[in-house]
This record gives sequence, C-alpha cells and structure tokens, in this order.
Amino acid sequence: MLVIHFTIGTEWQAKQNGKTWFKFRLCSHRIPEEEMLLELLVTLIEKFEETHYPIPQSTPHSMLMHLMEAGDITPEALVNVIGSREVILEIVNGDRSINKAQAEALADYFRLDASLFFF
Repeated sequence: MLVIHFTIGTEWQAKQNGKTWFKFRLCSHRIPEEEMLLELLVTLIEKFEETHYPIPQSTPHSMLMHLMEAGDITPEALVNVIGSREVILEIVNGDRSINKAQAEALADYFRLDASLFFF
C-alpha cells in the first residue's frame, strides 16, 4: 500500500513520502498520472527539506576557502591566478573582497561559474 502525505509536517511523513517516491521511481513503465504524482512527491519533499534543513548561503570568501582546503591549494598556488601575492593573502585573510575580474580568473582556475566568487 502506498502512503502519500500531501502536507508534510513531520520527519515520519517525509520518510513515508520518500519511500513512496522510491517505489514509483523504480517502476519502468509509469502512466502519466504516476509521473505527475512522482513530480508532486519531489516537490513536497523538497519544500519540507528547504523549510526544515535550510542550506546557508555561502559567501565568495567561504567558497574560495572551501575549494582551497578541499584541493589542498595554498595561497601561493593562486598568485598566478590573481596576479599578486599580497592581494591573494588579503583575500584569503578576509581583508579584501573578490572583484569581478578575480572572480572570473578563479572560475577559470577551478572550472566553475564566476558567480560563486562574486556577488
């Protein structure tokens, strides 16, 4: 028996909808009504998660620091990207914001979108 909660207010209801979504997802031959129901379940689960588990907005500085830590990248390695040791140290230390040209250079270096490094 499939259980669907059209409003999700508890973890239990979210898990029940997740189980139902998973069962529908495994079906290879879904009728259009099941496709619509699958989309509805995804929307309900996403809304619950956004409300109960919001992801904090990252800043350009925090994104750069995360990428540097994850890639074991030193500020010295970014001198050629930014152009100056002093500037990259000021950015890393949080004393200077990343400008648009620097954001584009960092985006090229990390192969990401420049909007991650510039507001």
